Amino acid sequence: MSSIVDDERASQTLRSFLIMSVCFAMNLGCVTTVIAYASSDFRDIGNYSNGTLFGAYCLCALFFGNVVVTYLGYKKALTVGMIQYCIYLCMYMVATFIGPGTVTKGIVLLGAAVGGTASGYLWTAQGAYFGQSAERYARFSGITKEAATGKLSSYFATIFLLFEVCLKVGAAALQLFGGDSAVKVMYVGFFGIGCLSAYGMTRIDDIASETKEISCDMVQHKASAAFRLLLTRPEMGLLVPFQVTFGFASSFINSYVSGNVTGKVLDSGSIGFFAGTIAGVACLISFLGGLWIKKTGTKWPMMLLGLCSFAGMAGGFLFYESQEVGGVVTYPGIGVGTLFMIYSLMGIGRGVFESTNKAVIADFFSGSEQMAAFANGIWTGGGSSALAYFVFPGMGVSEQVWTVVITAFLGIVCYFLAAAINASGRFKNIQSDVDDYQALPDDNGSSSA
Repeated sequence: MSSIVDDERASQTLRSFLIMSVCFAMNLGCVTTVIAYASSDFRDIGNYSNGTLFGAYCLCALFFGNVVVTYLGYKKALTVGMIQYCIYLCMYMVATFIGPGTVTKGIVLLGAAVGGTASGYLWTAQGAYFGQSAERYARFSGITKEAATGKLSSYFATIFLLFEVCLKVGAAALQLFGGDSAVKVMYVGFFGIGCLSAYGMTRIDDIASETKEISCDMVQHKASAAFRLLLTRPEMGLLVPFQVTFGFASSFINSYVSGNVTGKVLDSGSIGFFAGTIAGVACLISFLGGLWIKKTGTKWPMMLLGLCSFAGMAGGFLFYESQEVGGVVTYPGIGVGTLFMIYSLMGIGRGVFESTNKAVIADFFSGSEQMAAFANGIWTGGGSSALAYFVFPGMGVSEQVWTVVITAFLGIVCYFLAAAINASGRFKNIQSDVDDYQALPDDNGSSSA
């Protein structure tokens, strides 16, 4: 696409993207905090609720994400998805008031299914909105697409993670010092923030119009778009191990480390502080990574850093002093300092995942391929998380660790192969059957190519 420098349109595009980022961060910050606390607040069903959430997330992203976003358009899909997440937060709030019991288990699992379904198309819509915003911003500001994706991905990740760290640290402080009613207050607050953010999402620009005609052929075509992109673009398949590594690593630290290590070393309420550490470090890495990309124009060092951090976070458990007490493995040598290091490494990896990784996907794929590309990233990452939440509790610690470490190093090899293939341009000129490419519309509805 040709560059049409227009500072006013560039500023408006950036402004709308930042509003989207803030509202998205508020809503998802509440949701990710609930996920972090699910294993402790709902111990008998917490891991299964997270597994249900990520399972629904995976299935929706794989088969229905493209369909829903195409039917609703980016703006409406973001708004409806966040409303659905408000329902998820409401169900967890209700469960805390009802207390333990069969009904509570049903409410929690139903809420997880509702939230997971929302994730499947909400993140697809966010990725598509990001990709289109980056292309418009590059065109209107006269910079390269790679520079625009690096800048906008850094902005989004920094805002997203900043809100998350504030919410998680605030939740931890409330649980530690708020008394017996603190948990109920926390979930009520999350529901309120979620509703406010969903309203805010209605104020963003509808930057791209998608067809709203629904037919059996369209549903079939859109539902299989992610698979077809995997078959036609080898770069897509080679980026999958990074997403899978993140899924395994996040499940390992939430289900095993937080539940069996952190909760034993410190009060379970402190989990929120360490979960906040992940988000805080990730926020810093996203910001610094954006500066690095702006200065050097290269993304591979950040991708390498992220994957090595995931491997280091889990791999340390192969060397920490451990002992078995009553059939339970404990780590007497792990203290607050070691826990901070573990959670910080996860934060480094997550910071790269939320920013540079998504910028790479946007760099490699353009036009309507971007939606399918982000859908692939979502279902592979979410699917690996769901699998881990169900399977990891029945595995030994070393098996869980090796699963994360092996996928991390596989991710390193595959990323460099993907970058080499993309740089060669060998597959870029092959006609993709994911969708016909449509240029971005100008504000008056015309297109520039």
